[in-house]
Amino acid sequence: METKKSFLESVRSIGTHSLVGYLGILVIGLLALNVGGYRNQTTTTILFGLLFALAVFLVLDKEGKEDKKKTKVLLLTLLPLGVFFLFSLCSLFWLSMGFGNVAINAISILGLIGAFLFGMEIKKDPKMPKHILLYTILCGLSLYCFMNLMASLSQYGFFYLIRYKDAVYFYDGVRYRIAEEMAIIDGFSLAFVSPYFGSLAPFVLGSSLLSLFFIKPKEEKVLFFFILIAGLIGFLSVLLVFNYYALIAFVPLLLITLLVRFLKGSERVPLWEKIAYFSCLLLVAVLVLFIVVTAAKGDNVYESSKALSKVFNNGKLLKGINRTINAVFMDGLFSQRAFFGMPVYDIHGFKEIGSSTILSSSDWGNESLYWTSFNLHTFEFNALMETGILGFLGLCVFLSFLFPLLRRYIREGGDIKGSRYFFMMFVFSFFFYETFFCDSLPFKGVSNYVSPLTLNPLFLLVLASLGEAYSPSPSLLARFQKRKEETHA
Repeated sequence: METKKSFLESVRSIGTHSLVGYLGILVIGLLALNVGGYRNQTTTTILFGLLFALAVFLVLDKEGKEDKKKTKVLLLTLLPLGVFFLFSLCSLFWLSMGFGNVAINAISILGLIGAFLFGMEIKKDPKMPKHILLYTILCGLSLYCFMNLMASLSQYGFFYLIRYKDAVYFYDGVRYRIAEEMAIIDGFSLAFVSPYFGSLAPFVLGSSLLSLFFIKPKEEKVLFFFILIAGLIGFLSVLLVFNYYALIAFVPLLLITLLVRFLKGSERVPLWEKIAYFSCLLLVAVLVLFIVVTAAKGDNVYESSKALSKVFNNGKLLKGINRTINAVFMDGLFSQRAFFGMPVYDIHGFKEIGSSTILSSSDWGNESLYWTSFNLHTFEFNALMETGILGFLGLCVFLSFLFPLLRRYIREGGDIKGSRYFFMMFVFSFFFYETFFCDSLPFKGVSNYVSPLTLNPLFLLVLASLGEAYSPSPSLLARFQKRKEETHA
């Protein structure tokens, strides 16, 4: 009896708020352990819904009132992401799949919102262990990547993506290339996916090694070795199968880290950083606008000039994106599909109009071929296909907010801490990889569409990390305070 009593007393001493936090950490750990489990949607959907419920409890179970200015800044920061989620809910893309998919999509969006709120609330609880969210993500992802690595190597051996580059095998009369598949754990079974998709989690996990530049082993031994072991598992999962593209993608992340490490910085943003940030933002905005406007008119971007034809490799780098934009705007700028995304049944069949390929619903044959032509390898344009132009713009604006948010987070207090840089790189590496190597048709032998954002456990972990990294913008707080003073004056 004494043991039971002491256990109950220790539970009561933790408090309900912290117990709910621990339960949420358990949910995040389970999702991290199976970030590639898309075929068993029921379990993933339940965990997404549970995390949202737990996050809502943590938000409501507060002592004292929240600062109204901070709440306004939070809502303003999340407004673009809210627009994206809103148009995801009423997307023709998901509505055309039937009620079941609409319900799953709705629960998924609530789970993603809950992840951000959970990340915000968990760091405020003084009873929660330090770095608990970081350790949970590392443990779950490293175990997942390790099992996937063993599964892939047991099938084909070391460096098989380069060793068997031209090798093929036949299964049930269908020809498959060995260099186009990796083995992953999907629930309690193995699934074979593309190397792009299979290397996403290892790439994001491997990028955590870069945070070691900001950790002193003598002062933070546990954190150092946790990140070292987990990061090595992620990096070796890419190296030992030899995914060339993922290995090359580590280089710009390393250069960014070296720049941050050896250039002097402060909490205040210097002028050169502002100029560089807005110049890059303007350049990307002009490029995206040019691609969208040209393709929306029914033209092929890569045929508009000889120079662009060389840049986009005669259309190989842009064909799917061009077709998608053609299809979204085929009924005009103010059509249903332009505002609410493209219905799934329009992905089946093509008809030629002028020099561009536009979709029709005239043919339902050869489904996998039609789906494959819409594998865009750029998650931002998947958002355009799924949610329409307003959802796409909302996502793009939200992404533009990430640099000031993450910079403010890692520079807070002057010196950069390794744990903070881990969360920054975890978020950045995910969006960086998905911008160039996103694969929405990863499973071999089937044409199941996998949204890079909806019901994506890894995206949920990213939003939880963003919640951990979030802090209100001082400039916005100052503006709201000034308005308040002017109102009361």
